[in-house]
Amino acid sequence: MRRRMKHKSRTIGLSLGGLALTIAVIANLEGTLQFMRRITPVFFIRIPLGVVLLVVVLLVAALFVVYRSQRNFPDSERISVSNEGQFFERTLQLFFGAQERVIVSGLAKDWVFHLVVAVYIARQKQIRFDIICADGHHERYRLLELLGCRVHRVEAVNVEGVLADPAEIRHARALLRCPRPSENIAGRYYHSSPDWFAINSSFQSALTSMVIAPNTEGEEFAPRLQAVPHETLIDALKRVRFYRDARVTIEEVSLNDTFPSSRFIARYKLVQVAKLVEVFEQERWPLFRPCGIALANAKTSLVIPPVLEEHDGKLYIAEGHTRLYFLRTRLQHSKVVAAVVRGVTQPLPLKPTHWRNVTEVDLKDEHRNAELARYIESSTHQGVWSA
Repeated sequence: MRRRMKHKSRTIGLSLGGLALTIAVIANLEGTLQFMRRITPVFFIRIPLGVVLLVVVLLVAALFVVYRSQRNFPDSERISVSNEGQFFERTLQLFFGAQERVIVSGLAKDWVFHLVVAVYIARQKQIRFDIICADGHHERYRLLELLGCRVHRVEAVNVEGVLADPAEIRHARALLRCPRPSENIAGRYYHSSPDWFAINSSFQSALTSMVIAPNTEGEEFAPRLQAVPHETLIDALKRVRFYRDARVTIEEVSLNDTFPSSRFIARYKLVQVAKLVEVFEQERWPLFRPCGIALANAKTSLVIPPVLEEHDGKLYIAEGHTRLYFLRTRLQHSKVVAAVVRGVTQPLPLKPTHWRNVTEVDLKDEHRNAELARYIESSTHQGVWSA
């Protein structure tokens, strides 16, 4: 840190010195020209004032460019994240921007469900994932293994954060947790050669935690997205406790006929949805037809489409708020393929609202009724990740 500050101070000092010299030359232009004519015959030639001013302007611009290029690290807004939502958003940038390798170290299992689509997209590009975890007994880590990730189950971790291409000085990125609530800081972001020492130090610490993963049969496996029959999706949704006696259909519905039950959209989820839309477009599939990720154990992890429940003749969103919001606000779509559930007698866990009341936030902060929660993802994926 001291070396950075010393280097930055020297760069600023040189830039200010050059600027001061330039101002001095402009302020005493006539005297400067006379001096230059005396010391060298070249300047006996008359130099038009406009040419001199142009050279001075170019010199100032060059000094500014040099200063910008020599900045040793980004400003505080870029290097700090203040909450979990911003941390996830930065993590997505590391996943999608990685060239060869990603290391996730010490993050609690909750991140897996939030970012699993991003892991899948990165694994499609053959990005190597090393997951270092102290709570590796959870089945979510089994899902990561079946996506081709190496899971290192350890007793303790030395680094808490995410590293992308840490051995490549030009492409290296890191997002490390360093919670300081009093300063509204949850983590720090480091990038490429300016922050190489911090990134490499974290990388070496992470390496000391790694052990050979106990289950690496999917390490060379590249997951793929495949279409699934409507019946497969409907049978899976029937495992949701409130849908067992309901009627489930797959339909194309108008977005204007849908009503959200959440008032907030997490920004990091919008980043992930944008990439998911790209995958659908590459497959030339309508958004969001039933499909799933083919895993290394020959099973399919369903990508559940938006789920709508009909109550009093209106369609309320039970799952997929972010996707529908993205279609409305970013793509201006009017139609979407969704699962429609009719005959549910229990109300939704959140009070329904209107699209005009929905806002984008870093992190959701709303409390649903746990007794009415649908638990759609966990219910529809039962048994999929077991061996």
